[in-house]
Amino acid sequence: MSLKNFLDIKRTTTETITGIHIYGSWWYDRLPLLPEGIPNENWVQFTLSFHKDIPIEQSPMGYSMPGDVIWWRPFNPGEFSVDLVPPPVAPESYYMPCSNIFDLHDHQNVWKYSFSIPESEAFVQQGTEDNPVIYWLDVQAIPQDVTQDPEVRFGWKTRDRDDGHFMDDATWAIGMEPYNGDWNELRYPLEHPYGGASMDLAFELTTERVNTEFVIDRLVADDWKCEGKTPVTDAVWWGSYIGYQYKPCHGPFMTLPVKPDYFSLTIWTDVPADADSTVPFSHPNEVIWKYNAYDYDEVLVGYDKHPHIPGTDPLGREPVFRYSVRLPEDEWFKQRDVNDIYWFSVVAVYESGTDPLYDWGWTNHKHVYNDDAVAGSYDPVVDEWSWIDLYDQLGNTEDMSFILFTEPDCFPWAHPDYSEWLSVGKPDCWCCPRQCHGDADCTIHGTPIGGYFWVGIPDLNIMAAAWLVKEPPKGPGLSGNQICADFDHTQHGTPIGGYFRVGIPDLNIMAASWIVKEPPHGPGIPADCLNVP
Repeated sequence: MSLKNFLDIKRTTTETITGIHIYGSWWYDRLPLLPEGIPNENWVQFTLSFHKDIPIEQSPMGYSMPGDVIWWRPFNPGEFSVDLVPPPVAPESYYMPCSNIFDLHDHQNVWKYSFSIPESEAFVQQGTEDNPVIYWLDVQAIPQDVTQDPEVRFGWKTRDRDDGHFMDDATWAIGMEPYNGDWNELRYPLEHPYGGASMDLAFELTTERVNTEFVIDRLVADDWKCEGKTPVTDAVWWGSYIGYQYKPCHGPFMTLPVKPDYFSLTIWTDVPADADSTVPFSHPNEVIWKYNAYDYDEVLVGYDKHPHIPGTDPLGREPVFRYSVRLPEDEWFKQRDVNDIYWFSVVAVYESGTDPLYDWGWTNHKHVYNDDAVAGSYDPVVDEWSWIDLYDQLGNTEDMSFILFTEPDCFPWAHPDYSEWLSVGKPDCWCCPRQCHGDADCTIHGTPIGGYFWVGIPDLNIMAAAWLVKEPPKGPGLSGNQICADFDHTQHGTPIGGYFRVGIPDLNIMAASWIVKEPPHGPGIPADCLNVP
């Protein structure tokens, strides 16, 4: 559990929030210590979120407060930037509302923490001038101090009262995201010169206005099934320019087509065929990922025969191009669960003033998976898409031509321990579904008569070899399969004594699962180590 601070904001435009900047200080200027024992203002994990507003007339607390979480994201050390606010800064005070502790003039430094958010993952506001929407910004900081010193505390700075006060007070609560509980008003303590007055908190938002002139009124999409909890890292698709004919070694030659300025790639959730009474086939639902591919490859790969023109008439041979893009790592699409259905759409975009000469089209192919590809038309009046299933020129069902490539990771990207798994070299054993319960060798043991179990002597032998082995420079570090005995996925130790990954916490985990028989001889141990909360 940790302290969360909140501030309400009013939005009057439909913009994407791609940057969040908050101002804060550390109690008595104590910074968290790195594993090397060096103080560092970056060594903190933040969780930022936006919540809906519960207006005062609907609030059980008698004041407006945050409602449901509508966007949230953790930021680990290194995923944000920090700047020291230039001096001079007068000594300032620190207040802990959860314990009502107030220290006057305890610190000098003020820091600006800036968080950059990829547009595809950013929160899109829905307010307008005529219908403004109130949101709440939540900031939660967990210092990663190596000594876990409780006196290393981050505090969100208050806004200058000379800048005015907006709506209700800021609020605070004790909890972790996603948090939808009650909140406490945040007011200056009585010992402060502003004692009892409302608090606002200091932050800035960077936004990118949605381009309302770029409206896709029709697009084509096709579905696929997730076969592993791995991120999509690359996309390949095929297309052609309608009316363009390329005849090698034969003239006269046609004017070359104009390449799209970029492709708008979109991934949608799925509406199954039996879930929509108005549409008898599956189709896209909500957009969950977008990427504008400016840096893509285009290669002429062959010809398709146009079925409208029989025989071998060269006019029936349409040049086909293959397109490919390598996605930046921060733009990878993170698949959630195996067997989830998603939809992929591709739109060629030409900037204003560009004459494409030939319209670009996505190449279809024979139907191979689930329902047909679909075409969607957008109605801005009702803000909805309507869908029709697609057939080729001969009336046959069709799919679209594309391939999505994934990073071959066995450990789910959304797992809380994913970054730790990366840091220790992606050990395959951590991908075993019972490893976090003490199964170091990923092997079941036992007999049909006596029963089977996952945690026993072979696992203990691996742990014994890894027991309290110090990391460099205090020791050689783990080798071979010894990392498999790190059941809590956590580094322990101190800068002076050294750090190790296998110790008492791991032994306790193993003890809880020791020789626990699988059904019907016993309750078994859960195969949930790869589950994502």
